[in-house]
Amino acid sequence: MDGAVVVGVDAAQPPLPAVDWAAAQAVRRGADLVLVAAVQPVGSAEALTGYYVQQMTRELQEQAVAAIDDVTRRVQAEHPRLRLVPRVVEDHPRRALVQAVTEGRAQLLVTGARRHNPHRRGLFGGLLLGSTSLFAVAHAPCPVAVVRGPEPPSGGVVVGHDGSPAAGAALGFAVTEALARSAPLRILRVLEPLQRLAIDDDEDNRARAGALRVQREALGRLCAELRAAHPDLRLDCEVLEEAYPADALLRAGEEAELLVVGGRGHGAFYTALLGSVSHDVLHRAEHPVVVVGDPGRRRARPDGVQSEAPPQMT
Repeated sequence: MDGAVVVGVDAAQPPLPAVDWAAAQAVRRGADLVLVAAVQPVGSAEALTGYYVQQMTRELQEQAVAAIDDVTRRVQAEHPRLRLVPRVVEDHPRRALVQAVTEGRAQLLVTGARRHNPHRRGLFGGLLLGSTSLFAVAHAPCPVAVVRGPEPPSGGVVVGHDGSPAAGAALGFAVTEALARSAPLRILRVLEPLQRLAIDDDEDNRARAGALRVQREALGRLCAELRAAHPDLRLDCEVLEEAYPADALLRAGEEAELLVVGGRGHGAFYTALLGSVSHDVLHRAEHPVVVVGDPGRRRARPDGVQSEAPPQMT
């Protein structure tokens, strides 16, 4: 399983686009594809109901095995040379997925997500994504792809970059993806409109222009380095000013094959409440999104699940 692509299989639903997307990723990377179906244990406090609990657990396990078998046949028919590793685990789905990528040092975790109103924004917007995907993004020690629907056939890779360590990791992932796909890469640095900096309008405009110029110069230097390192990479770099940075990223990602963002490492609950850009993008995007966390913010817990440093509310 080392370096594998891991994808969750939901026994209660037909195969989601996430499975097809994960299979294509595994083929592109020359990696194994690990299919994980989790059966959540059914507890009972009364001995008299023990029989029914056992029966229910057995039925759930049978459903999971059937789902894994069906997905395995489907993927093998499409990718006969791809090595599949089916697993049925008795555990909570979100914990089972994170445990699978942790134990196997997987290079990518893929989860599905239900459809919703893509224009909805609000305090609890991130909760629309679903607890499994949120938990995976917050705790998986590898990049996490959330796939709500199939990717467009072309359009390149878009990545958001704000200069943070997590954005740097996201950029590295995006460069690798663009090169592997022979696709163009668009780097966006999105700035929220600057607050009024001076009483005098002219002075305020000069300050705004200066702040934007600094950002454009910084991004320009970064893109020059990338062009020197990867002469074959088709690259477009742009600094935008937008009240809601996620809106700019979503517009850019509408026709893109893949949208990549960095994860701040707040954890699922904090991220939902704080409304971070990455989670705003995640719960509203219609096409695949990959969240790449800052490796320096994660630390291992004794149970093998990765936790994160306490959130910094800046």
